[in-house]
Amino acid sequence: MILSLLFLVIFSILLINSVVVIVCNPGQKIGDLNNDGIVNATDTDLFLEVAIGNIPKPSNLCCVDLNKDGIVNATDTILTTRIVNGLDNTSVCETDLKVLQDKIEERINTKLEEVDIN
Repeated sequence: MILSLLFLVIFSILLINSVVVIVCNPGQKIGDLNNDGIVNATDTDLFLEVAIGNIPKPSNLCCVDLNKDGIVNATDTILTTRIVNGLDNTSVCETDLKVLQDKIEERINTKLEEVDIN
């Protein structure tokens, strides 16, 4: 607990003196904001900073918007904490092409459901 508090203080000081930029890349673990390959307390701290606006949100939200509602907020921070504590699993950011394919398939399926062929 003391170590976590010390880290948070040091991290806060570093944030004041430097600019942190978060980038979400295809294949990056969802929740792994510093892209070190693991989702841990450092990522939870980064999530909080993004959620309250101290760190700008990345243009591609795949690694920070865990519940995929289009916004980064406390809910995403809570979900990261659940991953860190082993209560939830994480996946990886999909490639842009995969996201596009899924959206196209979803639209086609929606249109097919709208058309009544019986």
